[in-house]
Amino acid sequence: MTKNYKILAKFIKDMSSETPDAETFVFVKDNISKYQLNIDINSKALKNKMIEINTILKFEDKEKNQKKSYFEINFATIIKVDDEVQEKKDLEKIILCDTQIEIYSEKIR
Repeated sequence: MTKNYKILAKFIKDMSSETPDAETFVFVKDNISKYQLNIDINSKALKNKMIEINTILKFEDKEKNQKKSYFEINFATIIKVDDEVQEKKDLEKIILCDTQIEIYSEKIR
């Protein structure tokens, strides 16, 4: 299958980590296994067949604990889509699958 997009740029758009105090740090350290990873992928059309894809990773405690830490990273990718891509389902596959596989397979190597 031919690749019908090109990655133009990749960068950390925003990164946040918050642990209010030492007591919270110790509590979170002992309960980190209860934290869950949430992934949100959204996109925004730019000019000239370019798209900004934001992959947001949040690591958070869903329980009602008073002591919590917060971790979030927004990794942005700018792609340019080939003119042949016309169908919405093809564009969704590029944004949600192909680009993500390419970005994160690089990180694993």
